[in-house]
Amino acid sequence: MKQVDIIISSGINHIGGPLGTLKRILSKKDYFESRGYKVSVFTFDSILRGPYEDILMVPAARSQSSKVTWRLKVSSLIRKMALKSKLLTDIIIWKKYKKTKELIKYYVALDRKPDIVELHSHYDGSHYYMYRKDTSPKTAVFLHSNGIPYDQELSTFPLLTKTLYFKKLKSQLDSMIRQADFLAFIANIGQKNFLERYPNRSKDDTIVIRNGIDDIGVDQMAVYKSIKTESNKSPFKYRLVTVGTVSYRKGQRLIIETLHSLPQDVLKDIHVDFVGEGPERPILEELVVEYNLGEHVKFCGSVPNVEVYKYLAQNNIYILMSSNEGLPISILEAMRVGMPVIGTNIAGIPECIENGYNGFLLDPDEKQLSDLLKKLPKYDWEEMGRNSRFKFEREFTFERMMREFCDMYDELLKK
Repeated sequence: MKQVDIIISSGINHIGGPLGTLKRILSKKDYFESRGYKVSVFTFDSILRGPYEDILMVPAARSQSSKVTWRLKVSSLIRKMALKSKLLTDIIIWKKYKKTKELIKYYVALDRKPDIVELHSHYDGSHYYMYRKDTSPKTAVFLHSNGIPYDQELSTFPLLTKTLYFKKLKSQLDSMIRQADFLAFIANIGQKNFLERYPNRSKDDTIVIRNGIDDIGVDQMAVYKSIKTESNKSPFKYRLVTVGTVSYRKGQRLIIETLHSLPQDVLKDIHVDFVGEGPERPILEELVVEYNLGEHVKFCGSVPNVEVYKYLAQNNIYILMSSNEGLPISILEAMRVGMPVIGTNIAGIPECIENGYNGFLLDPDEKQLSDLLKKLPKYDWEEMGRNSRFKFEREFTFERMMREFCDMYDELLKK
């Protein structure tokens, strides 16, 4: 049995795509063991709890309050100030990587002897290659992005490139890219963008494993249908929902600005649920009040991944107006339950949405979204929802994804 150690600098129940994937891997350990691989997962929690080797070891996620806390307000203010301060940008990024360094140093101190080490961000990889003592394990680094390193960070902290710290980060990144045996991407566009920027890395040293998720369970589907039946009594004909961190990058503000611009005869039929928490929420809540959109917008707060389907059931169109992404799990969750999707024409999103078949692709642009919302009655959204389900079954199951993970391990051991 070969040992695979997976490292990701986040909490085990953090709401994010990579953590969901790793928990699915733990829940399918029998399959991985049948292929000859024992998998252990290391997160921030491991510093106190040790490695996770079974899904039963993972503590249950707790729902958080839907109310804005003072911590969130402070975080929102600090991020807003960082837009104009290189020093504050430096401090925020330094604190983020300080936690990553703590996890990597903890892992290295364990002196484990795995056959493969798998890392799930460029900063996890950069720190691992800085501190590792044993160079014998084969390594794979996943880039859960559009394949352009630091592009997501720069969308939030545009002054980062002007800081002294960024030069150091770039040097560490270049070192990681040279040393990784495999660089893995969750969307085809990620691989393409990466190879254009790093032509010295062979395509043979890269791999694409597109995101996939488990199908919804029978019991969950029964609950979903029950909620869906009740939600159809809503006075709003078009009930949109978006799931993700409430931040500029995820596009919630763009949706609110678009709603504000709509004629009243269009707006009266539309409601949007924002599921998730994040630093921009206090600002957006103030905007909703200012625009008198309280009847049309609801902030649901942070929700455990296993509960998200209930919020999808209350709505009939999924929307994600991100300006920067990898391949969003939230879109796959919507497709899984047969929802049509409105998304942006960026990163891996076009790999999920076929224009006019199971939804629509737009630029992250207020006018384009406004034009589409004005034409909602023209389209057969139920048919597009059924097509979403067909596309999910063909392309985005976790069964396909875990086979590709093990195939990657097989290839790594041949290197």
